[in-house]
Amino acid sequence: YSSVDPYIHHQLQHISSETVFKRGTPLEGNLYDIEKERITRHLRNNGYAYFFSNNFAELDADTTASQKKTTLYLEVVPPPGESSHQLYTIGNITIYSQFDATLPDSVYRDTIVDGFLFKLKEPEFLVRPQTILNSVHLHTGEMYSQENYDRSLQHLSSLGVFRFVRIRLDNDTDNPSVLNLRIELTQNKKYELGFDLDANYIDGYTLTGRGSLMGLAFSPTAQNRNLFKGAELNVTSLNAGVEVNFSALNTNAFWNSVELGLQNELYFPKFVDYLYLWRGMNRLPLGKKKLVSDGLYQSLQDKAASRLSARYNYVFNFGWYETSLLNASFGYDVPLDNNTRVVLDHVGIDFLRPVTQPAFDTILAANPFLARSFGKQLFVSLFFREFNLSKQRRPNRYGESGFNSLNIELAGAEIWAGNALYNAFALSQDTLRVSGTDFSQYARIEWDTRYFKEYTPNLGFAARFNI
Repeated sequence: YSSVDPYIHHQLQHISSETVFKRGTPLEGNLYDIEKERITRHLRNNGYAYFFSNNFAELDADTTASQKKTTLYLEVVPPPGESSHQLYTIGNITIYSQFDATLPDSVYRDTIVDGFLFKLKEPEFLVRPQTILNSVHLHTGEMYSQENYDRSLQHLSSLGVFRFVRIRLDNDTDNPSVLNLRIELTQNKKYELGFDLDANYIDGYTLTGRGSLMGLAFSPTAQNRNLFKGAELNVTSLNAGVEVNFSALNTNAFWNSVELGLQNELYFPKFVDYLYLWRGMNRLPLGKKKLVSDGLYQSLQDKAASRLSARYNYVFNFGWYETSLLNASFGYDVPLDNNTRVVLDHVGIDFLRPVTQPAFDTILAANPFLARSFGKQLFVSLFFREFNLSKQRRPNRYGESGFNSLNIELAGAEIWAGNALYNAFALSQDTLRVSGTDFSQYARIEWDTRYFKEYTPNLGFAARFNI
């Protein structure tokens, strides 16, 4: 590795041990492109904002040293007409948090927060400045880093309150080694309303015999993208549906069922580590490693959005039974990359309360297994409820694509452990209940994999394996 630029030459020697060219391995044609990408990424993350893959000379291979072996010479060349590459540091950072491309700069007023210059067109901040600054990973005086530039762009975009995000690099007019940043954030609409209307028809058997069922459901949804001025996303949805039996027109069996539901989900654009559980696991040693690695903990802090949700659902099946289901949970949504997503629920509480009618009681009396499922059920998890990992494989050049999903559910483990601990010291054995309702306990693991191959636009193959 060599370069006439002494600092570049030093950097090349410093990272030479990480090369993809390994001694004694075959020399493949694409390795040079991978090596150039590795070096380019390192240099752009260490101040060389305008270093590109065309700043390399042709790879020189010397095969005269020994038979069937070659010595490689990689050289980084300076830009045309220059003797060295420019190293950049970050200068002034200006944030247009209410950017409008049609307005001149004179319209905006200046406000400084923690050393960052904010340009505002409204009398006050629409999004709290600290929420924005938490997503900016470039700071005045630091060397330019492409990784931090990309992280800033990604995190500002993922807040959801900005329709367009642009980070512009401007050379300082007084110091050519300084890059000033201009961050332009165009506001998104704060509110969004939508609704779904669904109709279905079934001709088959019902609880009362053969019939023709027609259902109609209406589901409005309201979103607030900036509930507390911290880019919190609140989604409220309502669903209402009714199902009628046209075969029993003008009789009491005409109305078949009614369903009502209300759901609210609140997303915070940050990782909320309640009880410092993850920080504790990150510090807990596991042999020579940690229970939660630094990389995983950093990914959670960088990418996770905390989610608090609550839902109520009511179903009334005329003449048979009615059920009420109350659910609340707290967890995280973590997009690891464009194709991989993790959904993790820590806290989960579900309470099912069914009420049966005499006609349905007769059915339950003849079916004990069904009768057990129609009792009150309470599911409580305090530290772990559900983990879901899903990965989508995009179509390749052969038309192959796929999907993989792993789901793990656990309910009642903490209650079971607490009950067992109590019984170990109590004089008499007891089972913890709430108003006469036992805590349900179960564990569930599911793996789902799918494979698709497209031969022609009208012919394909699909396979699925689930366990």
